[in-house]
Amino acid sequence: MNIPDVTHPPFLPFLAAQVVLTLLAAHAVHAADPHTLAGVITAADGMSSADLTTKAATLKPLGGNTGLLAEASDAGTDASLIVDGASGDTAFPHGALKTLMTVGEYDKTSGYMPVGVPDGMGAMLKDADTVRFVWQAESYGHISGGKSYPMKVNGDITSFTGSHIAYVDYDRTKLGSFMENTDSAEGMVKGAGELIEHAYNLKGLKVGARGGVDTTATNVHFGDTNADGHYVSSDTANNAVADNTWTYHSFCSAHLEEKEQWGTGIGLADDIFLTVEEWSDYDAARVEAKGVVGLTAHAVDMATKTAYAVGAMGAGGYEKIVEVNCGHADYVCFAISGYNGNFGSAAATAAMVARKKAQTSGNKRADGTDFVWPQNIVPARVYVGVKGYAADCTTVDTTTFLAKNGLACGEVYGFAVPSGTTDRDAWHKGNVRDGVGDTVAGVFSRTSWKWNGVVTNFDEDESWQYQVRIVFPKSQRCLLMQD
Repeated sequence: MNIPDVTHPPFLPFLAAQVVLTLLAAHAVHAADPHTLAGVITAADGMSSADLTTKAATLKPLGGNTGLLAEASDAGTDASLIVDGASGDTAFPHGALKTLMTVGEYDKTSGYMPVGVPDGMGAMLKDADTVRFVWQAESYGHISGGKSYPMKVNGDITSFTGSHIAYVDYDRTKLGSFMENTDSAEGMVKGAGELIEHAYNLKGLKVGARGGVDTTATNVHFGDTNADGHYVSSDTANNAVADNTWTYHSFCSAHLEEKEQWGTGIGLADDIFLTVEEWSDYDAARVEAKGVVGLTAHAVDMATKTAYAVGAMGAGGYEKIVEVNCGHADYVCFAISGYNGNFGSAAATAAMVARKKAQTSGNKRADGTDFVWPQNIVPARVYVGVKGYAADCTTVDTTTFLAKNGLACGEVYGFAVPSGTTDRDAWHKGNVRDGVGDTVAGVFSRTSWKWNGVVTNFDEDESWQYQVRIVFPKSQRCLLMQD
C-alpha cells in the first residue's frame, strides 16, 4: 500500500516526519517504506518535536492495549472506574470480554495504523493458520468531524478520506485460546493493512484524480458528484481539488459474505466484504443546478483488495445489506436496510425534490399528489440478482466481478401492505412478544426501477418508487425472477 510522501504537504515538514520515524524505529517498527506510516504521521500533524516525543512514547502495537471501552455498567460517580486507558466495570453478566485491538495502535511490521470509529465487521479464515478480521470506520471526512488520513488507491492516482476498511490478521491457534489466558492480543497479530487498494466507480472505471469542480468526467467517485462528474459535495471550501481527495461517505454497518456459503454453487462466487455509504451533505445550490447521483453499496473483493461500486440496488444510502439464502444456484439475494436519502440540509433535499417534480407531468405523482423527500419512506426490501449477466440482463458475463456475483443484473422488491395496516413504529412500540413471532400481511412487489448500467442523477433513482401506489399484477408478486 502506498500513501503520499510524508515530507510534503498536507503531511508534516521533513523534520517532524523524521522525528516520528525515528521514534517508531525505537518501537521496533520495521516499515520498508515510510509511506505505510500515514496514520502515525497524520496524527502527529501540527505537533512540536517535544510533543511528538511525548506522544510517540505512548504508542502501542496492535493488540497492545488491554483496557476495554465496553462497560458492564455506567461509571456514574465511582471515580475508581474513570481512568484513562483502563477498563471500567468489567463484571459482564454474560461472559468475559477482551480487547483484540484499539484505534491508535500500529502494526509492528508495516507501521500501518487503523483509523476511525469501528462499525461493520466480519472475520474469515485467510488460510489454515490465519484468521482475517475486517472492520470499517464510520468516518466522515471533511463533511463532519474532521478528515481521516488519505487512503491512496489505484496506484497512487488518487485518494479517499472519510471511511476506511482495515484488516488485521491473527494467528488462528493463539486466537482459539485467547479467552483462556490473560495475555494481550499483541502476540497474535501477524499483519494489518487497508482492505481497499483499488476502487472502481459506477461506470466500472477506476476512480481517477479529481479535476475542477465543474469538470465533466467519467472516472469520478459518484458519491461526490452528479452524473456528469461535477463535484457537488458540501466540502468544496475545505477539500481542495489540489489535495486530490474523494470521500467515502460514512461506511456504516457491513457484512462479510463468504462465497458459496450455503453449498456448492449457492450464493456468491467470491468472498466479498459488502459495505455501504450511509449519509452525506451536499451543496444545495450546486445540487439544484446540476443534480447529485447519491450513495451506493460497494462490494470489496477480499482476494484482490478491490472495491466495486454497486448500482443495482439504487443510490439512496444504506445502513446495511446482508446476503440471504435464495436456495438457487442461479441467483443471489440480499436484504436491504437504509434511510433512502439521508443527504443533508433541508435546502439540499428541497432542491432534489424540485428536480424530481420537474421530470413529471404537472410536477405530480401519478395519483396527482406531490412528491416529497423520500428519506424514511421505504419498506423492507430485498434484492434478487442473476449471476452471470451484465447490467442489461441480456449479455452473458461470467467473468467480470459484479456480473459473476449477481450484482450487475437484478431487481429490487419492496414489501407492500394493504391500506390501513398498522404503522411500522406503532407495530414495534410497546409490543412485547416474548419470542413469539408475528405476521404482517403483504407482498414483496418488484419496483418499476431497474439498474441498466447507466449512471443517472438521484431524481431518477429507485428511492422514489415507494411513493407510488402499488398495483399487484400476478407477474410482480413472485420473489424470484422466473426463467
